[in-house]
Formats: sequence, C-alpha cells, structure tokens
Amino acid sequence: MNDVAAGWYDDGSGGKRWWDGRAWTTRQADMPKPTASYAPKPKLPEGTRWAAVGNPISKVGGGRYLLIHDHLFVHLGDAARTLHDVAVVDITEIDVVQSTLQKTRGLATIRIAVCHGDDTNHLTLDDVREFRDGVAAITAAIADARLAANGGLTSARPEAVAEQTPDAAAPARDFIAELGALAAFHRDGVLTDEEFAAAKRKLLAL
Repeated sequence: MNDVAAGWYDDGSGGKRWWDGRAWTTRQADMPKPTASYAPKPKLPEGTRWAAVGNPISKVGGGRYLLIHDHLFVHLGDAARTLHDVAVVDITEIDVVQSTLQKTRGLATIRIAVCHGDDTNHLTLDDVREFRDGVAAITAAIADARLAANGGLTSARPEAVAEQTPDAAAPARDFIAELGALAAFHRDGVLTDEEFAAAKRKLLAL
C-alpha cells in the first residue's frame, strides 16, 4: 500500500485503521454501535390489573408480581422460586416502605398482611418500581372483592342490587384516594406509624 494516499482503510480485521501513506498506525476508527433490537413486552394474561418485577441492586433474584382479577400472585425471587396465590379479599393490610437506597433508585417495597382464620401471614413485594400503581390496583381489587361479596349476600333481590351497584361502586374511588392521602401524610411525617396504621384500619373497616 506504499502508493496509497493516507486515509482510513480496512486493515483486514473487519475494522478501519489509519494509513499514513507509508505504514499502518495504531489509530482505529470507532466501529458503529449495533442498534438495539426491538423486544416486545411479554403478553400479560387476560384480566391482569397490575404486574411488576422486582429490581434488586444485585440484579439477581428479583420477584415477579401479578394481580389478575381478585388474586395476587407473588413469585418470590428466592432459590426455591416460591409462589404465593393470595385472594385479595384475605388481605387485611397493605403498606409501603422505602429505604434510603430504594428512594434514590425510585423503588419501594409493598407489604401486605394476609389473614386465614386466626393466622396472619406477611408478604413483601420487594424493590418495585411501580409501587404506587401496585398499591392503587391492589386496593381497588380489595374494594371490588368486598363489593362482590356484599352483592352475593343480596342476590335474592337482583333489582335492588342493580340499582345500588353504581352507588356502591363510587366509594371505591374515594377509598383509593383516601388511602393515597393517608400514605402521603405518613410519608411526609404528618402521621406517625401508629396513627397511620389506625387510620388505615378505620378506612378498611378492619
């Protein structure tokens, strides 16, 4: 290539190297970055009200959480890949906690208490980015499940149920807003932990 003018040329390795007119130099042209391939979002099951994946800082062992109709599936990120199927009507308490590290990463943990007779189990949905949407969706599912249960008790009077359904559904929206307001007061330090817990129990009529 002694008679070739200086410039960028293929040096045989698949990349371009600078030829100074006499010899190859150590200067190499930046290879074009591959364009990101399109990865469609996975199709969620019919009836999905909310879905999220845990985002642990280790990038390993994140849980998967799925709310379908009136059931919350909690697939933990442990070695056993434990799966819990929770009927939302059995959820007696829902709360959000956020460590300093989680706050900087825009994450939080959703905690729920599940009551089966005299037994109460606690589950955590860890490192969730969509935690606000999750709390709203789970709360709405609880309200819908309780409304459906009340409707079942009055199924002998379908006309009355049909008339009361629109009015009965309205408190669910207020219920969500009130819970969100309580959570904001608690987050801002207006309510103590005890006051927040008592207000939630009163709101949920537990």
